[in-house]
Parts: sequence; structure tokens; C-alpha cells
Amino acid sequence: ETLSYEDIDIYKSVIESDARLTYSECEEVLDNPESADDLLEDTEVDLAEKTELVWELADQMHEQRKEDGSLVLNPARDRAHTIIEECMLKANKAVTHELMWDRGVEAMYRVHPQPSPEEWDEALREIQDLEGVSIPGEAWEDPRKAVNATLEQAPGRQLSKIQRAVMFVMPRAKYMSDPFGGHHALNFEIYGHFTSPIRRLSDLINHWIVATNDVPEDLAALCQHASDQQKDAEQCEREYKQFLQEVGLNPDAINNRGVEVVDDD
Repeated sequence: ETLSYEDIDIYKSVIESDARLTYSECEEVLDNPESADDLLEDTEVDLAEKTELVWELADQMHEQRKEDGSLVLNPARDRAHTIIEECMLKANKAVTHELMWDRGVEAMYRVHPQPSPEEWDEALREIQDLEGVSIPGEAWEDPRKAVNATLEQAPGRQLSKIQRAVMFVMPRAKYMSDPFGGHHALNFEIYGHFTSPIRRLSDLINHWIVATNDVPEDLAALCQHASDQQKDAEQCEREYKQFLQEVGLNPDAINNRGVEVVDDD
């Protein structure tokens, strides 16, 4: 009922999926429950009901997270992505709490420093000055809640400008073996990555720590390496987008395989 957890069990397991949905297929099932039968070999499974249930749960977790002070820069995120994001955040938070508070071990924590009060003031003033944008008076005390409330009410043409104003003053998040300082944007006291060990070093290291209850001797160096690699990846992404613009392509219309996305018609 509280969307929290008293304790968690971490164990090796195999997941047997009823269906493997893309984001668009998940959206289709939520919009049209009858379409679920086309995605199943076993039509006895009520995929539509399960999908609706997990969406309702994710939506509740999302709203609670905003109420608790998490910064949400994309208020129009679709339901399928929200399901994955909220479940991922909940699992990451649960595992890192287990490592820190129950086991008392170092791990690859994700630490996001907060901007200074002056930097937040600068961002909020820039947002307030945008045409058609007004920060609700009751939200000014917490900049993250102020941004959330403003994004929900602002004209669509101003969303990217609001996001840029916030990102400009945000320090870069980094990996550290000491979690203290927390994750400012999420407003989590302790946070780390665990749910994507196939694609991310930090998650793989944390899986290893969970499994062995031991810590790599070079954990601090691994944290620094992961932070450096992320910085390089972000620079690569910026240069790639700049290249696309220079050759006359819209970076927002290119998917992660470098293929231009066009409408069927």
C-alpha cells in the first residue's frame, strides 16, 4: 500500500516471460487490450490485464516519486517507458539500500551533487522569464518541485528551453564507492545502478558484489573509469548529433542504429 518495501530477497532466478513486448506493442496493448492475443502463444494468459496492472502500479510510483521531490524533466513520457523507468528505479534503489544498510559494503554507487542555491536561482529566473511560463508560487521552496510543476503547465514550445536551463546548472553525476551525498535529481539518499549488467559496467560490478558479498580491490579506480567513459560517451553523442545537423538530418529523427525514422505514409 505504501509502494515501499520492508525487506527484499536477492537470489539467482530465471524469468519466464509470457511475451516480449516492444514499447510500441505495450502501448498498443494498453490502448487496445484485444491486441494482446496476437502477441501470445498461450492465449490463456491475460496479458492485457497484467499490462494494465503494472501500468497502474508504475503510475502510482511515478506520482509518489514526484511528490517526494524527484526531478522529472520529461512529463510527457509514454506509459511503456514509465513502466520500465519506475520499476528500474525501484529495483536499483532497493538493491543499493541492501548493500549499504543491510550488508554495509562498498559498491558502485551513483552520486549526483546538487547545484548551489545561486545556480538554482539562476535557472528558475531564466525559466520564469520564458514567454507563457509561470512557476507556481507554492513550488518555489523546492527547485525540483518547481520545475516539475512548471513543466506540467508550460506551453509545449518552451519545454526544451526549461530542460536546458535545468541541465545547464546540474553537476555531472558520477560513480563513487561512497554513496553519501545521494542523488540530487532523484532526491534519493542512496542510489546505484543494478538493472542493466549487460550494457553497463557499474551494474555488472554491483551484481558481482551482491553475489560474492565482496568488493573489488580496485573499486575506486573502476568508479573513476566508469565516470570517465560516460563523459566520453556523452561527448561522442553531442558530436554525432552535430554531424547529423551539418549534413541536414534531424538528430531527433534518427534511432540508435543510425537509421532515419520516417512516417509510413
